[in-house]
Order: sequence, then C-alpha cells, then structure tokens
Amino acid sequence: MAPKVLISDKLSEAAVQIFRDRGIDVDFQPDLGKDKKALAAIIGNYDGLAIRSATRVTDAILANATNLKVIAPFISFKDFLPKFGVLSISPSDF
Repeated sequence: MAPKVLISDKLSEAAVQIFRDRGIDVDFQPDLGKDKKALAAIIGNYDGLAIRSATRVTDAILANATNLKVIAPFISFKDFLPKFGVLSISPSDF
C-alpha cells in the first residue's frame, strides 16, 4: 500500500506531482492548515504531513496523528536562515 500524505498548505502543482510520481497517495488540501480542528479530525488517516507556514502542528493534532510517521516542512531557506543568524550554508555544513 502506498504511503498517504496530506499537504495542508499551498504548494505548487509541480511539487505535488513530485509526490505522485514517486507513488505516494497525495491528499492536497491547501487551506486545511488554517483550520486546526479540521486537521486534528482527519490527521489519523495519514502517514505523512507536508506543511508550510500556515499549518501549526499543535498537541491536539499530534494526539490524533496515530499513523503519522513524518512531518515535512517546506520552507524557504532564504527567508528562514537569517532569523537564526545563518547567512549561507553549503553541503559540507551537514
């Protein structure tokens, strides 16, 4: 059975297609991340959750995430890293 991933924020169709091309069952609900109660009600049906900045994963969401194996945050490093004093990274940093 293919892993089932919920994408709860806006993401390009090309990015969504990457999941599909790899045999992942994708449920693309780009406005769901704004509704914590609705997300908590259905999160137990998914193996993965792909988020951006609109989705805040709360304790209630995690409590209902009985099948969840991964949360994948999609962030823009150019916006995120300077907040932590990091101006650039390279593969050798890992």
